[in-house]
Amino acid sequence: MTDQLKGTLLVVTGVLVLSPDAMLIRLMTAEPMTILFWRGVGIFVVLGILSILRHRGRLFAYVRSVGPTGLAVSGCFALCQLGFVGGVATTNPANALVMVAATPLCAAIASRLVLGERIAPSTMIAVVAGLTGVAIMMAPHLGGEGNLRGDLIAAIVPVSLGLAFTLVRKLRATDVWLLYSIAGLIVAVVAAPFRGSEFLSGADIVWATILVLLVVPVSFALITQGPRYITAAEVSLIMLLETVLGPVWVWFAVGIAPGIYAVLGGGVLLTTLAVHSWWRLNRAPAAQKSEAMPLTSQSP
Repeated sequence: MTDQLKGTLLVVTGVLVLSPDAMLIRLMTAEPMTILFWRGVGIFVVLGILSILRHRGRLFAYVRSVGPTGLAVSGCFALCQLGFVGGVATTNPANALVMVAATPLCAAIASRLVLGERIAPSTMIAVVAGLTGVAIMMAPHLGGEGNLRGDLIAAIVPVSLGLAFTLVRKLRATDVWLLYSIAGLIVAVVAAPFRGSEFLSGADIVWATILVLLVVPVSFALITQGPRYITAAEVSLIMLLETVLGPVWVWFAVGIAPGIYAVLGGGVLLTTLAVHSWWRLNRAPAAQKSEAMPLTSQSP
């Protein structure tokens, strides 16, 4: 199995596991900061346990090996979650989602600056096409409901997530589960003072258990493996698939059907991802290797 196929399968599987995320949040009646707190706790516990089982007595050696770059990865993942919740809470959610859709572009820029990595033209074309599809989906909702402060908070998401995937690729570690576990702890600590005294009850306990112990930690355990094999921009591009699948789950669970713009934009996005994946998987291995070579190692 080639690295391109392995990375693509890991990220696609992770996104499929993550796709019911919005549906589960929609089904819950708890306040956003309460959900965010338990989300952070679930990530910390589940991925922390997986890290302990994987590294056993070498856990501290792993921490030393990732060094400051590893801590930066944890910080970026934490900022991503906090920025998304803060953005959705303070601006038009559609504005926030369009901001998130800029992640592949931010990842491409970060890869160029941090790794000196040449991003394939096919990937950049797919990024632009994918952004177009997302813009079509959100077109009916964009406009006067947003505000500059909320939009800027939401803009933290693509920048932090694009940088996180780039740094994960730089680390080339066997996994970054511990780093994402630390990110979950940061999120829980930040959200704790704002969640009040509210406790989960009734059906919320069921939905929260599925969300924080299965959907979020397992999906990101898979997704964060992707940058070991494919570029950060490609990982971010595949993650746009959740923009299509999320509304489908919500439609299935609570009967809110996607509109014509969502269908058209989703079609553009799905077609883009399918064509791009087919193209990259069928490229010659030598060409793929050449495209990912650092600029510093290439002749003028």
